[in-house]
Amino acid sequence: MIGCDCEVCRSPDPRDKRLRSSIYVETPECSWVVDTGTDFRTQALRENIRIVDAVIFTHSHTDHIMGFDDLRRFSHARGSMPVYASAETMRDLERVFQFAFETANPFPWYLKPEPHIIGG
Repeated sequence: MIGCDCEVCRSPDPRDKRLRSSIYVETPECSWVVDTGTDFRTQALRENIRIVDAVIFTHSHTDHIMGFDDLRRFSHARGSMPVYASAETMRDLERVFQFAFETANPFPWYLKPEPHIIGG
């Protein structure tokens, strides 16, 4: 925690270093990310994640979506990225990351989301 001087915050043990929400799920058939928190890039590099086939967003709080743009490497490798979220969360993603959802996106290295609405 910023400004904290407790034993855990000062600890050099990597297990005491808290990062924001993201989960990577890998099966023989596919790999998914659940939420892309602010620390997603750090987590993906640390875990040597090479493939992400799709992403699911649980909700649109900033600590769950602000790593969205770091999916671009995986999107570029696939050509696009399936993105699953509720209608409300998808609207927020489209508003915050408008550049990625524009159909006439001129930059091939940008994330190309394929929106899929889930839930009811």
